[in-house]
Amino acid sequence: MPSRRSAPPSKEEQGRKSSSAGAGGVLLFVTIVYALVRLGTTEFHKNPGTHPDGTATRALPKCPSGIEDEVGHIECGLPIGSAAFNAPATMTRGVSQVIALFVSVRDSARVLTEQVKTATGDTVSRVEVTRVKVSPRMVARLEGQGFNITPKASDAIPIAVSKRGFAEWEWQVTPTESGDQLLVLTLDAVIRLKTGDVPNRQTVLRRRIHVNVTIGDRMRDFGQFLKDYWSVILGLVALVGTVITFIRSKRGRRFFHRALTFFDAFRR
Repeated sequence: MPSRRSAPPSKEEQGRKSSSAGAGGVLLFVTIVYALVRLGTTEFHKNPGTHPDGTATRALPKCPSGIEDEVGHIECGLPIGSAAFNAPATMTRGVSQVIALFVSVRDSARVLTEQVKTATGDTVSRVEVTRVKVSPRMVARLEGQGFNITPKASDAIPIAVSKRGFAEWEWQVTPTESGDQLLVLTLDAVIRLKTGDVPNRQTVLRRRIHVNVTIGDRMRDFGQFLKDYWSVILGLVALVGTVITFIRSKRGRRFFHRALTFFDAFRR
């Protein structure tokens, strides 16, 4: 029994299949291009990234319905990052030490800890890592009585957080008083309102660092004293030498003899 051959598709059916395949390919291409563009242009403060080691930053949950002010809504929408800083438990009076603060929305706690140790050269002090909200511009301050604190950059000027979500601050800290002292580290997020008013600052981190300042080596303190007051000491030595030379001279002996005679006569 002869087999039946299927009729070849008509030109109209072939055209419809070609059109469907072409439209599907164009749609797939447009979807891929759109995804790549979104991935390449997304900034950290709009869509924070995820770190492979599990310490990824995450976007904040949706703002509660009870928040009605503009500052609260903007602060609620900020991404969460990590802040790391060294907190020395002991310092030596007169000896400078660097305290650094690093903020990142992408780097892990381990990476930030290594960066702080490298920047400060301090491998002994404890490095504290905590979660903070990160804004595009931030301000950090380190304050404390009994210390000379010199910032690497002005504390009053906000620092722009890079597109990869990273910023750093450093301070040169020299204790001037011994005993139990206190340092206070503050980090503010600078929030710019849509109305164009003066930017608002919201404190996202405030830490009290307790430091035990020791006197240190006495010979080193004595050497520092000579270094700071060598001109005064030299002047006193020259004055004492002049007085001794005058006393030992004939004129000096006559002067003191007359002075003693005068005082004896005055007492009588």
